[in-house]
Amino acid sequence: MKKLCCDVFILGAGAGGFGACYRLAQSKVKTVIADVHEGYGGTAVFSGVSCFEPGVSLDGVHRIIAEKLLQNGSGEVQRSIPSRLTFCEKKDIGEFIEPLVSGGYLWGLSVPCQDDYESTLKRCKSLCPTNKSWRRFMMDEDALTKTMSELMEEYADYVTPLFKTRYVSCKTDGRKIKSVILENEAEQIEVVADYFIDASGSIVLLRDAGCQYEVGYEGDISKVNGVSVVLRVSKDKCPPLQIPYDEDISAWKQEKLSRVVSCFNMYPNGDININMLPTLTGKEYLELGERAYAVGVCRAVAYWEHLQTLHPELKEYSIKKIFAAGIREDYRLLGKKVLKTEDIMQGVKPDEPYVAISDHALDSHGIEGMPCGEMQVPYGIPLSCAQAKEFDNAFAACRGASFSSTVASSARLTRTMMSMGEGIARYIAKELQK
Repeated sequence: MKKLCCDVFILGAGAGGFGACYRLAQSKVKTVIADVHEGYGGTAVFSGVSCFEPGVSLDGVHRIIAEKLLQNGSGEVQRSIPSRLTFCEKKDIGEFIEPLVSGGYLWGLSVPCQDDYESTLKRCKSLCPTNKSWRRFMMDEDALTKTMSELMEEYADYVTPLFKTRYVSCKTDGRKIKSVILENEAEQIEVVADYFIDASGSIVLLRDAGCQYEVGYEGDISKVNGVSVVLRVSKDKCPPLQIPYDEDISAWKQEKLSRVVSCFNMYPNGDININMLPTLTGKEYLELGERAYAVGVCRAVAYWEHLQTLHPELKEYSIKKIFAAGIREDYRLLGKKVLKTEDIMQGVKPDEPYVAISDHALDSHGIEGMPCGEMQVPYGIPLSCAQAKEFDNAFAACRGASFSSTVASSARLTRTMMSMGEGIARYIAKELQK
């Protein structure tokens, strides 16, 4: 077995993992980062969530990324339309479509505007009294992962990336994680480190190490945010895709198809990003296990065909890409502090050691009985929400950090998680200097 030694090991190269890795590398901290995908980006890239949603954030690497994407035309600031297209048998689709015709983009919930990147950094009511002033930053996912890679190339002496590599197990000793075992097509690798950051989304490492965790709203697995299988459609000629068959799709089409709610965003090149909700309920995704993605793909394609039937003008588009499942919520760490709704309602406190701030809405994504609504003021995410209580050298920098279910529905966004990773990295770098 190959053996690597480093100061910090990061599992997951999505927003949180990348943010942590970038800041550690800037501090000249030897870091190994591993991910099952072929590059940086996580959900934002491989699940098709190709935008920074409107919302506050600490200054950080997100600004550098946005600047580079704006320069090469792969990213743009867009005006958010304050509604979602709802295809429902009880309503005439025309009443939803007509307000969205802007700049020739019939299907866009967000359309290009002339505002600067700074305008995307606010959402809550104290900063944006109405959602008509929301701005998001839309980008091409391939350009995003390429930009992340280019930024890390400058720090090649300090970072060892291990892509297409999966987590296998870990070794612990008392209150410390000592090493992890990884595996790819070529070899098994043991990584020994002083600190460990789980940025895997589902806190794979921390759960395996024995940390306490929770699933669902107040432990109810039936109340887990829905999962989306996002489509990218284009007027370009796209080769036909192989769609897995699933026997349950006919029942879903009959019961659910006409009630799907979707978010349509425009890529800088004119392609359309279709984020349907829900493709699968959170409970379905967890219970279906390995079958979940195949079921989700079938549903997403059925929904696209449904749209084309309703609106013949969409027949000039075809599916360019079907992304991996976009998971909003599954396993969450029960860390040193669990950040709850009552905590974030108090806003940012000047005496707290925060690793990130946010102001995104509490968003239940249609789950009955869960709190939902826009925030009044920005709130902070304390370092203690990233710290495992069972280990002194383990942190979470992902949607699976120590949040309640409702807080996770707000804090899980790309830019917030990137800042969280950076904040954790700054803390670890200081600890290593002692």
